[in-house]
Amino acid sequence: MDPQAGHDRLLKRPTLFLHLVPAPILDALADRLERSGLAPGAGARQLEQTAIAGFALGAMGAWALAGSIGPLPAGASPLGWAFLFGAAGAMVAPALWVRSARERHCRALGRQLPQVLDLIIVALEAGHSFDSALQQVTRVFRGPLVDELSRVLDRLLAGVALPAAMAELASRTGVYEVQTLATSVATSRQLGTPLANALRSQAAQIRQQRAQQAEEHARKLGVKILFPLAFCIFPVLLTLLLGPAVIGMAAVFKLVK
Repeated sequence: MDPQAGHDRLLKRPTLFLHLVPAPILDALADRLERSGLAPGAGARQLEQTAIAGFALGAMGAWALAGSIGPLPAGASPLGWAFLFGAAGAMVAPALWVRSARERHCRALGRQLPQVLDLIIVALEAGHSFDSALQQVTRVFRGPLVDELSRVLDRLLAGVALPAAMAELASRTGVYEVQTLATSVATSRQLGTPLANALRSQAAQIRQQRAQQAEEHARKLGVKILFPLAFCIFPVLLTLLLGPAVIGMAAVFKLVK
């Protein structure tokens, strides 16, 4: 890969310090942003802001901690500890932010895939090719998966074979269901088997897995709600129910005395 590619993709917008980062690191950052559904040019500014926020939080936390624990060891200064923890925060915060964006992107792809598969199946059964079915999808739907499929269409217009373009999509997203779609398309092209049946089976399987996950989440909900019930709601109810009785008993004891 061209070492200048990281600069070209990440530094489309003015940044404060990303231009000081070596090109190989910038290229790796650009790939991670793309895999998270973020455009490298726009994501660079957010990445930089997250690093600055992480540095500020780490530095302030270290400064406050140094002031609360009393005298520091000989040779140590609050400013040095603040810079050290700030640098750690500047490295950790962007990594956590990109990971969170990646997880949200993968969930969004999985949620939209069954609807996209349904429209592709209808288009295939109506006599359209898979390329034409993708064009129908990009005209009807909006969302992260549609954006990824639009990139597939751009690759096809550039002369890339459909199996190769779908393989790039699977590698870029890293979502199992999208990888299965790419495998189905490649197998259909290679063996000449009907693609609509395979996609229909995949869509049904995804919906079944979703239903199972929803049922599992509902079963776990009862356990998760025990903590707020035990420590937040029950004490308030006990206070409301027993409070008047305790006050009345206290008044009776005062009269007896």
